[in-house]
Amino acid sequence: MCRTAAFVVLLLLGCAHLFAQGASRQAEIEHAIINLELDKATALSAQEPEAKLKWYYETRILFVQYLLHEDAPLLTAFLAHSKSALEVIQDLPETDPEKDLMAAEIFFLRGAVKAMDKKNVAGALELKSACTLIYRNSQVFPKNKEQLKLLGIFNVGMSAIPKKLKWLGNVLCFGANLQLGVQQLEQAAKSSHLLPQEADLMLFYFEKNMLGKPDEAVARAKRMVAAEPNSKIANYLLLSAYLETRQADKAIALVESKEASLLANKQADDLPIWHYSRAKAHFFRLEYAACITQMDRFLQLYHGKTLYADAVYKKAMSLVLMGRYVESKVVFHQLTKAESSDFDVDEYALSQAAIYLLRAPSETERELYEARNLFDGGYYQRSLKKLIPIEQRQPQCTENERCELWYRLGRNWQELDSTRLAKASYLACFATQPGRNLWMKAYSHYYLGRMLELEADWVNARKEYQVALTYDNYDYQAGLEQRCKASLEQLKGKK
Repeated sequence: MCRTAAFVVLLLLGCAHLFAQGASRQAEIEHAIINLELDKATALSAQEPEAKLKWYYETRILFVQYLLHEDAPLLTAFLAHSKSALEVIQDLPETDPEKDLMAAEIFFLRGAVKAMDKKNVAGALELKSACTLIYRNSQVFPKNKEQLKLLGIFNVGMSAIPKKLKWLGNVLCFGANLQLGVQQLEQAAKSSHLLPQEADLMLFYFEKNMLGKPDEAVARAKRMVAAEPNSKIANYLLLSAYLETRQADKAIALVESKEASLLANKQADDLPIWHYSRAKAHFFRLEYAACITQMDRFLQLYHGKTLYADAVYKKAMSLVLMGRYVESKVVFHQLTKAESSDFDVDEYALSQAAIYLLRAPSETERELYEARNLFDGGYYQRSLKKLIPIEQRQPQCTENERCELWYRLGRNWQELDSTRLAKASYLACFATQPGRNLWMKAYSHYYLGRMLELEADWVNARKEYQVALTYDNYDYQAGLEQRCKASLEQLKGKK
């Protein structure tokens, strides 16, 4: 989980409805958590008479608080409290089917935050404990439906692990099966008494970012909003789904219809990532002043590493694209002291900022960037209007510019169902020899594979995914490897 959405999915793991069939107090706690009314949830948890639930809820609340802001004191509090919670839960009798399940989930959360804090070995050990416990639970209580959610997460996540996390797969030794994992999550979402909405949230993440099913993710997010219309989390999911499916107009329409009421709830904690996503929607619509305003709001509320570099970079690029390069250098310079989060988007932001701190983007680079933004917003015809004049003068472009030109033409033609033009553009992209834009060649193989898969040409689709996986040391690498491996898993048995 090395894309931007990995941060989101961890937040969701802490915010999902828990123990939906429990007593009224538990239902109140769950409702407070999903609506980010964390002070209320904490007060209610303190009154929970059953010790395992009290510690479990309090640990979840601290986890959410940490992910919202990534403050060091909150990390310390979460790790200390979760350690005490594990001691309480592990004292439960072996006959309790929730003992290993609850402990496994807490170990999973501890592993996730330690990995975010770049304590990779310590994080791997926590995840190993989670793996061991959930497997043991499946052997001792094979009919326990509540274990399906975490088993599903491991099966799907570990089936498409990127190269840079291959060592983690070796540590966990989990025999992953993507199709089984999806089935487990679907079953948990429908029939589990504990955490059913959490399984639904995980399916949303995997559909949106790994399985190539973004439309299904949008539909799932809409159902969540229908169930919880005032939930910041549910509305954020729909906002992020619109952005993933390149529907910037719908994203802004959602903001305009819901933001005032969502932010008016003073009992709920802030959701900084809402402003980050809104800023992206403005960025894709070429509304750069609005993008800067929203990124500033995000940076005021959020103090962690995850997405920080990307937020600052998009703010700087907004200034560049507004013709204010001198002002942008001050913002680019902020990233010289930024600590990497290891997320794909942040790594890309840091590498690009280092270039543009030393020189202004060329006119062609600026035009290509605006074409990229328009594509990401779903404005394909407008994007092509930016690209076609560059195509006419492409012999005068640099190799990096030509690579990006053909890649962007391919993506636009593909979305407009112009298959012949899209394939020709990707083939032209393959013929270039770029430097920093190598990632576009790798992604071109993936998207050509997607086209071939839709044509039921599974043999050649498989070849394109396999070629994409031969590339190394390029931007956005982890995300592409996850997609290609998930696609290959889904093609198993097809000839």
